[in-house]
Amino acid sequence: MTFAVPDSVRPVREAVHAFMTERVEPAEPVLHRGGPEAAAVLGELREQAGKEGLWALGHPRELGGGGLPFLDYVYVNEVQGRSEYGQLALGTYTLQDSLMLHEHASPEQRERYLEPLVRGDISPSFAMTEPAVSSSDPIQLATTAVLDGTNG
Repeated sequence: MTFAVPDSVRPVREAVHAFMTERVEPAEPVLHRGGPEAAAVLGELREQAGKEGLWALGHPRELGGGGLPFLDYVYVNEVQGRSEYGQLALGTYTLQDSLMLHEHASPEQRERYLEPLVRGDISPSFAMTEPAVSSSDPIQLATTAVLDGTNG
């Protein structure tokens, strides 16, 4: 089975491919080293992506993203994934978290977390721990939640 890239997606996919091969991939040695130089290079890449309309392409427009439908974004994500830094440089590493917050966050949470997340000012994280389970395998989670009326 083959999946042809739709004509409507081809220009943005080609722009992302060029961005990845011409800018992100050549910067990988510096990015791998980390430190202040890597942070500066990543900042420059993010700024360039924004200026070129390539920032947060899969995020909804009302959040400051590109508004690509999910299936269209899949074709873009394929070339963005050429480098482990693609999602960071193009602002898409926050997509899943942003979509959940967009759907379920309170107005206060949106202002505090969602807007900075889409802008790339903060990063998402996930941590878990479980008594008597020394694993990061989420299928082993056994914690339950009970509504008691004390937290909203």
